Amino acid sequence: MAQVYNEMGTNLTLDVSSAQKSIRELTADVKNSNNEWKIQESQLKASGDAAEASKARYDGLRSTLDAQKTKIDSLKQALENNNTETKKGQDLQVYLTNELAKSERQYASYQGQLDKATQSYKYQESGLAELNKELKHGTDMTDARVKALEAEGKSEEANKLKIQGLKDTQENYTKQLKIQQDELNLCLRRATSRVIVTNAKHSELNKWEQSLLRQLEILRTSIKRTLSPKYLALVKLDSNFTI
Repeated sequence: MAQVYNEMGTNLTLDVSSAQKSIRELTADVKNSNNEWKIQESQLKASGDAAEASKARYDGLRSTLDAQKTKIDSLKQALENNNTETKKGQDLQVYLTNELAKSERQYASYQGQLDKATQSYKYQESGLAELNKELKHGTDMTDARVKALEAEGKSEEANKLKIQGLKDTQENYTKQLKIQQDELNLCLRRATSRVIVTNAKHSELNKWEQSLLRQLEILRTSIKRTLSPKYLALVKLDSNFTI
């Protein structure tokens, strides 16, 4: 593989025609890498494995980004080695410069996709996705059973089931908060290390900490607002229940 890339690197500095051929080959490597993970992700989604699909996208985009970086490095090397004293070299310089600009824009696009994929992958890996799935399933099941009991005139049993459903919801959200809290604490530790390593001002750490705490408070507020008002009303039915 190294020999192949060396040959392409040499062709990049011959003339525009040879450079075009090498760039097509480098671009094909990038596209092949991109297509591979898309196929794998699609298959995993079809089988219902969201976690592995998220991982396939994350790993695949990292490989695609590496392939695009190889293309960019090859173009930069060609520009350094190109002889601009001839008309052919000058034409090649213009062509390679334009191709490098396009490749760097594409790299930025892939990086943006990877950033989103990283967030999604972390979401799946953290357990939040599974907790939300459990929450929706549990809520749907509770609602169905409550309606059945109320239809039978068993209001007392229905209220007990509602209260238990609310407790289960609170427990689920508590687990979600714990995961988010741990993630924020990890970010804070990284921020602290960065401040120490770079000798940054202590005020910068305070800004990081305040930002993370705001994120956690926003999460807590969002969770409380998410609890349905009809469930909140049930707190009155159980003096031991708190939110």
